[in-house]
Amino acid sequence: MSPYPLLYGQGYFELEQISPGQRLHPKAADAFLKMCAAAQQDGITLAAYSSFRSFQTQSVIWNDKWHGKRTILDSFSQPLESGQLNNEQKLWAILRWSALPGASRHHWGSDLDFFSPALIHKNADFELIPATYLPGGSHFHVYQWVFENAAQFGFFFPYHDDVGATAPEPWHISYHPLSEQYHREHQLHELTHIIQNSDIAGKTTIMNHLAEIYQNYFNHINQL
Repeated sequence: MSPYPLLYGQGYFELEQISPGQRLHPKAADAFLKMCAAAQQDGITLAAYSSFRSFQTQSVIWNDKWHGKRTILDSFSQPLESGQLNNEQKLWAILRWSALPGASRHHWGSDLDFFSPALIHKNADFELIPATYLPGGSHFHVYQWVFENAAQFGFFFPYHDDVGATAPEPWHISYHPLSEQYHREHQLHELTHIIQNSDIAGKTTIMNHLAEIYQNYFNHINQL
């Protein structure tokens, strides 16, 4: 039986705190903490930068970007002038880096964005962008370790490669034993109902393209 409406961020799965402000499903939390311990043995400090997010939290991110209160990035992580974008352009630009509320894998407690707090220096800016995790970036060796070891703890990278929709996110890992089930149980008609009854910004534009969004930005991921 589908745990609706929890799959859409409207309610809470059982969650376990793994660090201040960061929570995961207990099974994902156990696996991630074991991976952190293994990383520590290799001299790498690993932690969750962002984990569970509710529909409301994801909506704040979405609405702020739609209304120009947060920066919208292009495919090269450069800021766009949101006021110069029409609604369709704005929709696709936001989706490149931010999931539609109700269709975020972060709703499930199975997914997280990782980083190394040991590499964050006082008064230094940390950016969750590919350049930080790719060769020459501060977190490249952290990413390499996670990429080589994630599978043995049950994690995979759903946005590792550029499939033409969501931008590559080398920091985003997903606990496969949970997320595979939740992804399968997630339904477009239920998401449609939730969006129709929400206060999400750009609702008309979203509804005009929801089937395409669902196929390309929710269903089209890298597999384990």
